[in-house]
Formats: sequence, C-alpha cells, structure tokens
Amino acid sequence: MKRESKVLSASMILWLVLALVVATGCSTAVSVRHLVPAEVNMSEYRALAVASVEPYSFGFFDRPDSVIDDHSGSSGYRVLSGFGVFTEDQIAQYATKRLTTTLKDTDYFSILPPIQTDRILRNKNFGISSAEEFRRNGIEALFSSRITHMDIDEYIYANESKEWVSKDPVTGLPVTPYEITVKKYYIKQKIALVFVYEITDVDTGRTILSKNFSVQDDRLTQLKDESTTTYISAPPIEPLLERMFDSFQSEIANQLAPRWERSSIYLMSNKPESVNAKLAWDEAKRGNLAVARDLFLSEWERNQHIPSGYNAAVVIESLGDLESAMDLMKQVYQASGSSNVYDEWQRMRRALENQLKAQSQL
Repeated sequence: MKRESKVLSASMILWLVLALVVATGCSTAVSVRHLVPAEVNMSEYRALAVASVEPYSFGFFDRPDSVIDDHSGSSGYRVLSGFGVFTEDQIAQYATKRLTTTLKDTDYFSILPPIQTDRILRNKNFGISSAEEFRRNGIEALFSSRITHMDIDEYIYANESKEWVSKDPVTGLPVTPYEITVKKYYIKQKIALVFVYEITDVDTGRTILSKNFSVQDDRLTQLKDESTTTYISAPPIEPLLERMFDSFQSEIANQLAPRWERSSIYLMSNKPESVNAKLAWDEAKRGNLAVARDLFLSEWERNQHIPSGYNAAVVIESLGDLESAMDLMKQVYQASGSSNVYDEWQRMRRALENQLKAQSQL
C-alpha cells in the first residue's frame, strides 16, 4: 500500500515538473508555418473584375462647414476645415488603388483592373452586355464597393491646466515661483466611415458575398499660443481617412483568400536530463532541424523520453510534415498524460483541419 502511494507521488511530481517546464517556456523555439483557409470559399471565383470604389457624396445641407466651430467660445482662432473640396473623390480614388493592391497581393486572384472594369460597366461596346464582355475576358465575378457613410466632426476646444512660473516672462530673470492657470486650445477632428463591398456572380447576377466595415478615428492638434485675426487651416482630413481605410485591408484579404501564417513554438526543456537530447537541442539551436529531428526521435524511441518525443514532433511540424507531427504528439500525450502535451496535440489537430480546408480552396 505504501509502495503504491510512493509510486503515485513520484509520477505526479514528474508530470508536474513537465507541466511547469512547458508552461514557463524555453530558450529555443522553432518556426512553424501553416496554410490558413479564407473565411469564404472563393475557389470558383478567382477571376475578379474590380470596379472603382463609389465615393460618398455629402448632401448640400450636411456637408462639413468650411470654418470649424469654436466650442471654447474664447480662442480667437478662425480655422478652415481640413475637409477639402475634392476629399470625397480623392479618398475613393485612394481606396480603389489600395483595394486593388490588397486583392493582387493575395496571389490568389487574377484581377481585371478598375480602368477596364469601369469601361465595361459603362457599356461602351454597344450591343454587348456587361456580363457577356466580362465572360469574354474570362471573368467569373464582379467586385464592387462603395463608401456608404462619412461623418466629419471638427471643432476647437480649450483645456486649462496649472503651471508654476519661476522666471519673469519678459526679462527671463528668476522670480519667486507662483502658480498660474494656462488655457491651451486644440482642434479635434473626428471621422466615421462605412465601407461596403459585394461580389457578384457574372453569369447569374447572384450576390456571392456582401461585407461592410464601420471604422472611426480621431486626431488632436494643438493650436499655437497666440490667436490670430486671419484664417488658418486645420490639418487635412485625407491622411486620416486613408489610415482608416488601411486598417481593414488585411481583414478583406483574410475573408477572401487562403494564406500562410507563421508562428514560433518553444521546445521542451531537457528534464529529466538526457545527454542525447542535449545534442539534439544543440543542433536545433544551430538551425540544423533535420539532424535535431533524428536525434530527438532516436531518444524518444529508445527511452520514451517525453521531452524528446515532444520536441521531435514540434521539429517535424517545422519541417512541414504536420500530419506526422500530430500523430507523434498524440503518442507522447498517451505516454505522459500531460495536459500541456495534450494542448499541443490539439493545436496541431486544428492546424491540420484548417490546412486541409485551405487546400480545398486552392
């Protein structure tokens, strides 16, 4: 009875140590790369015609004021809006270029550029429908998009703070420190934007996919200390709008195209210590992964050394054989019962499922 208790305690201590080793991480990691599926399977629609982004058009009464409101009521500044006469068109042109680049950079789609797509949509070739001309160009789907909402809010406001003065403001000579209230003025520019895109089957006219993005951003600019009787200009709005549009480009790419993702996985420490496993560790540190794999595998098969089995599986994964890595990690879990090893096995299983799904989209 006492012997069983001792054996159980030793086993528990061993796996607690192993759990701690994995949880705290190690000094050596290997890079693994997996194919990740797109959110939507676009494998039947890889030839895309991309239309220019339709700009948002402010109405006569909701267009931003040309002079910014002074919410402080006391600034003395007269500031012209950062929203220009052609801002709507400029941001639509930028969005068109940025979006086309995003789709091309996936290396997944063949793209009919906006200049050709727009011409076809305007139906310049009389007697031939847009759908028919798209088909003649080998196009399977139309990517159209528009900015459906844009809100520009600009105003001046004041902020008061206490400051200590220790020099005479005129002479610059030291004086007995005294506290003053300082009022500083700022331009606040707040922007909201809604962007919508649709992908349409050229043959049937059916909407394959429709997505929208709603983003907000703002910018704060401090005005100079002295007021002025002449007009000054607020910082232009266009760079802020461009930054907002940039913010969701990677999400569009992830929605539509499978991609490779890379991550780092730490190796398990050599505890309980094995001389052969140390040699494998040294090779892994040098980047000799094929050699490290063989040494780790040998130690696992010879002595069922848990860290070696774990590390062999991770190195095999880094070398691109995810299925074999997962099978080996499962064996290591069955031999160890470690929850950390189980978590790695499940991570590999999910990665393999995703990879198979992504391959079906190619």
